Amino acid sequence: MVTIPPIAWTTVAHRNGVRCFGTFIIEEPPETEVDEGRFLREYYMGMVNKALADVETVEKVTSILARIAAFYRFDGWLVNIEAPMAKEKIPLMELFLRSLRAKTKAILGLPERDIAVIW
Repeated sequence: MVTIPPIAWTTVAHRNGVRCFGTFIIEEPPETEVDEGRFLREYYMGMVNKALADVETVEKVTSILARIAAFYRFDGWLVNIEAPMAKEKIPLMELFLRSLRAKTKAILGLPERDIAVIW
């Protein structure tokens, strides 16, 4: 899920020298009965696996997120992955974070200190 701060929030934040961030979040499924909980856990893990399917997918997703930040004029991203992640996805997660930061910085044209990707 992607959340975009309202433009009014971003405007007021910037007017007061404060950065404003969008959120890329995949939450842990809620506590439920065992069978349903297993289904939800697999569903949310599947969302992580789709976002981190391969290098090409990571590059596409991070490009889209950087363009969203530019369009709405906010300063970076809070990345919040609460769902389980397979060990083999960790290098792709690292690539995701590096790529998102680099692309957001490039498209916004802001100094390094003004861009953030928070994990």
